[in-house]
Amino acid sequence: MHYIKKYIWLITILIIPAGCELIDPEIPTPSDRPPSMETPLPTSGITDTPTALPTDMATGEPSPIPTVQPTTVPTAEPTESPSPDPTSAPTAVPTVTPGPTAIPVHYATIYVVSDTDCTAAQHAQARIELDNALREIRDSYNPVDFTVIDLGRVWDGPDGDDSSAALSDLRNDFRSYGTGNRYVIGFIPDMGINNGMGYMNGNFCAVSWGGLIPLNTAVVIAHELTHNWGVAAEGHVDAYLPGPDMCVMNYFYAAIMDPDNIVWCDECRATVQATINRWPAR
Repeated sequence: MHYIKKYIWLITILIIPAGCELIDPEIPTPSDRPPSMETPLPTSGITDTPTALPTDMATGEPSPIPTVQPTTVPTAEPTESPSPDPTSAPTAVPTVTPGPTAIPVHYATIYVVSDTDCTAAQHAQARIELDNALREIRDSYNPVDFTVIDLGRVWDGPDGDDSSAALSDLRNDFRSYGTGNRYVIGFIPDMGINNGMGYMNGNFCAVSWGGLIPLNTAVVIAHELTHNWGVAAEGHVDAYLPGPDMCVMNYFYAAIMDPDNIVWCDECRATVQATINRWPAR
């Protein structure tokens, strides 16, 4: 059977005229092929054909390529200052008034000590007289201030009426206290004929309640401190007679001077002020 088919196929080839197409009944013809089979295969490789631009579906024309407009940042217009009106009054400029300048206050320290023979009442009265004298000095030599430190009744002064010995003993016992702008005032019951004694340009003075002529203790304190601050009673023409100006350094005036109105002459005042100006200030 196999050989019969082979001979039939051979005869068919020989019989079909040249130029006729051999049709395989099992292969569909182009008319019988589905549309999908007629689509040509894509050509391999890279082509130089440009890509078609998108077209408008309604007109068939190429769609325009949208352009991006640059964004412009708005700029502020310069504002012109209004021109001054020449007819208007000028604006007043406020003036600043400087405040008062602080005045330095010079100061000193006063140590108070009483002899062990003084009573508590005498020591208390000595403090009152010292405060009165310093008040008068503050009023006369502003700006000046004092710090008072009470050491109590601890001074073992010499017995007797030698005022020079009393002053020397006070300096020896309290030497460490009296220096610079620090002064020591010692109160003792009796110093003979003297009411007080002080070192000129020194830091110590001694005051008693005795004396040949009774004087107000506040006036005596002011007189002796003025010695410490550079004034000598001998600087006056005559310390025992009334001079042209009332002054606490004149013995005559000191004896009659009101303790609530202690005064210094111009010469003595200038000397004391120069000493005060050398003290520290705050």
